[in-house]
This record gives sequence, C-alpha cells and structure tokens, in this order.
Amino acid sequence: AYADHVERKTAYLEGMKKTGYLWELIGALELLGALMLLWPRTHYAGAMLLWPITLNVWLYHVVLEPELQGELIFTSFMLAANTALVLRQWRALMSLMVGRKNSLS
Repeated sequence: AYADHVERKTAYLEGMKKTGYLWELIGALELLGALMLLWPRTHYAGAMLLWPITLNVWLYHVVLEPELQGELIFTSFMLAANTALVLRQWRALMSLMVGRKNSLS
C-alpha cells in the first residue's frame, strides 16, 4: 500500500515534468501571481491567478501526502487566505461577468 502511494506521488510529479512545459509554466505563474499580490492595482488579479494553483497544491497534499500534516495545515492556511482575497472582491467580479457597472478596488 505504501509503495503504491509513493508511486502515485512520483507519477504525478514526473508527469508534469515530462510534458516539457507544465512544471515551468506553473512555477512562472506562481511567481507572477505572487508579484501581482504586492501591488494594489493587481492584487485581485494575482489572487485569481493563484487560486487554482493553490487549490491544486492543497489537493495534492490531501490526496497524495495526507501523512505530512504540517504541509497539509500550511497549504490549508494558504488556500483559506487566497480564497478570502478572492471572495473579498466577489461582487465586483460578478458584476463584470453580468455586465453591471462596478469597479474593482
């Protein structure tokens, strides 16, 4: 059972690296999103960019590394913080999607 668990983790990470672009793309998007969080004009877009990546990291720890409780706790806090940033401007985002006048600030 443990060998199968390790094999799944290895296959997941190797699969992303073997694409030739995905591992690097995710790293570049993480860096871009983190930089965007630093400036008020782009912090919301940065949070939106990082949310699916953060969710994927959290799911990785839930499904493939549940025994590493410290990592799971840390990524849970990261996901909660990122979700809070996204939800803080949710009304403005929805108004953009349905065409109502509102601004992201």
